[in-house]
Amino acid sequence: MVSMARQFCWWPAMNKDIEMKVQSCEGCATAQKNPAKVAVEPWEVADRPWKRIHVDFAGPVNEKMFMIVVDAHSKWSEVLHMPHITTELTIESLKAILARFGFPEVLASDNGTQFTATQFTIFCAENGIRHVTSVPYHAQSNGQVEIFIDTFKRALKKSTNDRRPQKDRLREFLMTYRITPHQSTELTLSEMFLKRRIRTVLDLMFQRGIDNLEEQMRKMENTSGNRADRQFKIGETVMVHDYTRDRK
Repeated sequence: MVSMARQFCWWPAMNKDIEMKVQSCEGCATAQKNPAKVAVEPWEVADRPWKRIHVDFAGPVNEKMFMIVVDAHSKWSEVLHMPHITTELTIESLKAILARFGFPEVLASDNGTQFTATQFTIFCAENGIRHVTSVPYHAQSNGQVEIFIDTFKRALKKSTNDRRPQKDRLREFLMTYRITPHQSTELTLSEMFLKRRIRTVLDLMFQRGIDNLEEQMRKMENTSGNRADRQFKIGETVMVHDYTRDRK
């Protein structure tokens, strides 16, 4: 939260103020995650976006189920509401995402029946996707998506007092998540995945200050550009201004 806030503003004792705000948040306290129980063998590093994606289901969250897709390289995440958890709907939902970002080389999932069905195997084979499943009964072995699911659930739980529709709160969460710098890279998910920062309401709030700063920089450049450098020849006599005595 602090790293995201620093992109737009700063004030004295900023870190402490934000930390105290989080500690006083009742929703944050009730949604606190439990520590990992065991160590898990890490996945091979994905060296570019959308090379490997992790897929799983989250829910029920407020009586709704969701499909989660996480890019292993950038941690960019997609969330789709799932009226039913079937192989057919899973494939159709994936097709909607893959139409935007293309086919990954590897798709990792758990051993749910939606993913082990023959129909899903055929879908992956037809599109050149290598399907890898996690260890049975060990959800953390598909940790890329499990980490996001935990964050996703806690975010919606924290916002239960928000009277807006859940779909609006979900969109706001995803926007915030995608502009938050990752701890390991110090880049936002959008910079890692889209190679650019996405424009949000925070940019609108702080745009006036940014515009003023850019205008000052332009004026400085224009002023400097109007000043020609003096050129002297070797051995040429010049006058020197001694500012300490205010005389030439």
